Amino acid sequence: MKYEVREVLKSIEVIESSKELTSELRKTFGTDFPMIKACVKENLIKDEAITLIQKIAPVCFKINGTVFLKGETKGEHDLIGDEMDYQPVTELFDMTQEIATGDSYSFYVSGTDYFELASNEESVEVRKFLDNLFK
Repeated sequence: MKYEVREVLKSIEVIESSKELTSELRKTFGTDFPMIKACVKENLIKDEAITLIQKIAPVCFKINGTVFLKGETKGEHDLIGDEMDYQPVTELFDMTQEIATGDSYSFYVSGTDYFELASNEESVEVRKFLDNLFK
């Protein structure tokens, strides 16, 4: 599994900022946050752990005041149309709009490295909204 270190570290930070999310992580793993962060940085963490961390605290970005949830990265697409360079795309979901109105919008990007990560509070709000969808 390929993961973005800064995104996983942000998810850990979000979990660390919430007693509820810390408790959820503790059900499966210990909560020695410095050790977990070191393992992420050194790529010494199992894919299952990354999946759980990002399930507990999904990766969110803030672009021009709008919070987006990072969706699936998939495929190899010719974004330019020259049949020379194929790259994966990642879906971003507009959570600000969905939380406010229930309308769901998304778009695809070729990379997320240049997007600002959402605040801990915004990420927790997205997580709570997603939890309510499945109740």
